[in-house]
Amino acid sequence: MGDLEKRINALRNINSRVEPDQAWVSATRRTLLMQAKNSLATESAQATATLKYFYQYFAPAKFFQVVRGPVLAVLSILAVVLGVSSASVSAAERSLPGDFLYSLKLVTEQARLAWTSDKGEKLKLKIEFATRRSQDLKQIANSGSSEAKTSERVQKAAEILKRDLSTVQEQLEDVKAAATEPGEAVAAAKLVDQTSNELVQVLQETKSSLSQETQDKVTEAQAAAADTVVKALEVMVEQHEDSDQSIAQAEVMEAIEYLSRTVASATGGSSIVSATSSILIAATGTAPLPLKDVLAQTKEATLQAFAAVQPAGPADVSSTQPVDSSATSTTEIQTPEATTTSSATP
Repeated sequence: MGDLEKRINALRNINSRVEPDQAWVSATRRTLLMQAKNSLATESAQATATLKYFYQYFAPAKFFQVVRGPVLAVLSILAVVLGVSSASVSAAERSLPGDFLYSLKLVTEQARLAWTSDKGEKLKLKIEFATRRSQDLKQIANSGSSEAKTSERVQKAAEILKRDLSTVQEQLEDVKAAATEPGEAVAAAKLVDQTSNELVQVLQETKSSLSQETQDKVTEAQAAAADTVVKALEVMVEQHEDSDQSIAQAEVMEAIEYLSRTVASATGGSSIVSATSSILIAATGTAPLPLKDVLAQTKEATLQAFAAVQPAGPADVSSTQPVDSSATSTTEIQTPEATTTSSATP
């Protein structure tokens, strides 16, 4: 042990007297740092390559289609929350189709929808946005811009309104499916019915200052609003049949009659009013016509009324719905008696 201890002590003494060259120390440090840096870069590149491989072979085909809607909604929210000032949002709220900030206005609306989970609240929001579209359209029509610019912007607003109304119909169906009480679906249907009738009337006010081609686009939006009313009435009829206490038959019939008067005002024809009156009389006769059939015939009369004011409407109607020249109405009313007569005719 004595000899070993001497050797260890000798090594310690040598180590204490060794002073490494400073140039060598600096060069060694640079070499080690470079090696560490190269190692990190390689690992980062490998991670990037792995993510790229995953995206190319999995995301487009399998993943992107599934999450596209939610991702777009989240991006819309981030755009509003992180990238847009309150002043920009305020300016966007006042923008119209064709303005630079109008897309931001639509994105903001989608963000509000994405933040709302309750189906009834979603429906109310979408109705609010559809009402905005009608006001946008009315404001454009009264802006005094050139005819070409006005026509382009009105047509764009009308197309967006039609899409919004289609969504309203889908969301009304969602509310009906998720309703836990009979009155829930009826309340939602009444809101859609009232707002959509008002849309038809507001759009009618914009037509006077527009060209014929642009008026036709507005009429298409009116027809979409009337179809949305019919959808709301279908929910009312269904709820009435399921539970008489949720909505009375007289209230449904009153709503049907109101639709006929709204359509008559929009299309300039009174035939739908008389046709609907005949249908409603048949619903309360000795052999009552079911409400479902009443609404189906009212829907057909509504379609014919709007088709008559479209460029190709009259030709299409006459070719598919032959009308007796002696009849006082352009709509064939299928009362129980008429149905019996037709079935007996060979």
